[in-house]
Amino acid sequence: MTSLPDNFGNGFSSFFPRYLSDARGSLGMLNLPKPLSDFVTMMGVKPDAVFNHVVSILHSPAYRSENLGALRMDWPRVPIPGDSDRLTHSSILGDALSLLLNPETPTPGVSTSVLRPGLRVLGLPVKRGGAALEAADLALTAGWGSTQNAGGGNIVA
Repeated sequence: MTSLPDNFGNGFSSFFPRYLSDARGSLGMLNLPKPLSDFVTMMGVKPDAVFNHVVSILHSPAYRSENLGALRMDWPRVPIPGDSDRLTHSSILGDALSLLLNPETPTPGVSTSVLRPGLRVLGLPVKRGGAALEAADLALTAGWGSTQNAGGGNIVA
């Protein structure tokens, strides 16, 4: 997955590419207006950090509730902090969120390496009453997908 959609799967997805292709078809031109690119560069922040910042802001519950009308019209205004530390911190959060939103990207601490401590308790399967599962509890014993003869015709059950 090389692009990051919003509302993916509902038929109304919007995509915002980080890079645009140049006349030769290679991706190399950052998809930012020059004044914005110049502004963040002047702050000492790489211009592509703006994209990660946008991801973090658009997924913020406070931003969504305060800008519901603009989001419904598909033209949200994303504030750019004038402080380089805030923009950098927001960009770091957006980068982490981008990894989590992309099912094709391995995410350290989530799908690779040691599981992050805060995620260890999420989705732990247990038996009723809280007892731990055993290997037999996870065995697939249901009979499905087999061909059966039902009065002269084959069916799949």
